[in-house]
Amino acid sequence: MRPAMTTRHVRAWLQPQLSIGAREQRDQAVLLIAVAMVVAPHFSQLPLWSTVMIGLLWIWRALLTQTLKPAPPRMIMVLLLAAGTSAVWLEHKTLFGRDASVNLLLVLIALKVLEMRAHRDVLVIVFLSLFVLQTEFLYDQSLVSAVSMLVSVGMLFFVLLSVNLPEADIAFAGKLRYLARVFLLAAPLTLTMFFLFPRLSTPVFTSNSSTESGTGLSGSMSPGNIQQLLRDDSVALRAKFESAVPAQNKLYWRGPVFGFFDGRNWLPLPELGSSNDPDVIYDPASRVDYTVTLEPTQRYEMMALEYAERVDGVPTTKAHVTQTLELRTAAPIVNRLRYQVRTFTAYASAPRASIEALAAWRQLPETYNPRALQWAAQIRAEVAADLARDRNQAPQLDRRLADAVLSRFRQLPFRYNINVKPLGRDSVDEFLFDTREGYCEHYASSFVFLMRAMGVPARVVTGYQGGEINPVDGFLVVRQSDAHAWAEVWLDHQG
Repeated sequence: MRPAMTTRHVRAWLQPQLSIGAREQRDQAVLLIAVAMVVAPHFSQLPLWSTVMIGLLWIWRALLTQTLKPAPPRMIMVLLLAAGTSAVWLEHKTLFGRDASVNLLLVLIALKVLEMRAHRDVLVIVFLSLFVLQTEFLYDQSLVSAVSMLVSVGMLFFVLLSVNLPEADIAFAGKLRYLARVFLLAAPLTLTMFFLFPRLSTPVFTSNSSTESGTGLSGSMSPGNIQQLLRDDSVALRAKFESAVPAQNKLYWRGPVFGFFDGRNWLPLPELGSSNDPDVIYDPASRVDYTVTLEPTQRYEMMALEYAERVDGVPTTKAHVTQTLELRTAAPIVNRLRYQVRTFTAYASAPRASIEALAAWRQLPETYNPRALQWAAQIRAEVAADLARDRNQAPQLDRRLADAVLSRFRQLPFRYNINVKPLGRDSVDEFLFDTREGYCEHYASSFVFLMRAMGVPARVVTGYQGGEINPVDGFLVVRQSDAHAWAEVWLDHQG
């Protein structure tokens, strides 16, 4: 019986309504459905209490519309407003920012729907709903979301048309024809903007609502801490090259360099002697000139290819290249920054450094990773024995040690996997002998540890590797998912 009754109600609503009361009830019902379609996609981002509150307010309004009862008194609305605003504040500790603002806006529109009394309220709700529709782009820009928005816009325009008609109502089919003409008139401008307006690679304001945003590269590194960054497809930087783009194996965008290991975390060494130019020998034929547009990072590092010999165009702050070949500014990068760089991709760093000066790059913590220390001693003994038997033709010891470790990484059943569990106290031991699966951080950390255990100076470098050419404008786009960690070793007489 109920389905048949519902069908009769729907058919009746499709016909012109003779009384003002019947038309208002019909329009409110359509508006409630449209508001539900506008708000529902946000439920996956809202806290549970907010979803429940908005749902209960919607059901309350639906019952009032069905029974033709008036809206709650204003005192109750004021109390509900105070409760909703306070709950948003307690949840987000602010009323500003993406998540807090969207949450508050959805609570307010639910309260406005409940308060709906006059023709003006309907117009306010329609326009608020159109605004809320745009906030969905803050989280999702999929085709499904676009189709849902298109249906919601159609329903909102249906209500807007219906409440602005003269006293004589028209049939549902007539309203559809009117709306179709409106959409057709808007289609040329819509298509023009769709094809000519610059595309955003990720949903607008996808960064966290916290004050810290940017590359996601931090001031320390421990195996596993860039796992989330590897899934982030937002843009870290764009580069425009004056000539051909270097090969992929030359696209190492250098960021923070770490030289101190406390057993779990890799940390930077103090920036010593930064006022002096770094000791670098480079091949002039490997020169590359380009312009970088760097997204805000809240950090001091300016991304550039290795080795950045010169930087120009940095406003209001001084840029310099450190002894570890990091390109840094004097102030955090809080706005998008554009600068020109000259890089030499074939170079050697600190080739004339003494072993004593490199002592900091051999530091290891005591009582950590005993199995890795024992393995390193075994590898060094084997390589030294091989070198003694083939002294005339064999390369130098430090290069042979590096090749031996790399060979074992290839021969043993190591597996690249970004979905790994956090490692424990002896992270290098666990990776080398237990799990044998991980990603760049695990390999770089373990390789540097083994090299240091064998007496070879080594360090961990973080940044980005690669990039993708945009065929439209020719820019190389580097994304957060291109985040990478790699190892550097110092070879005698080579740097």
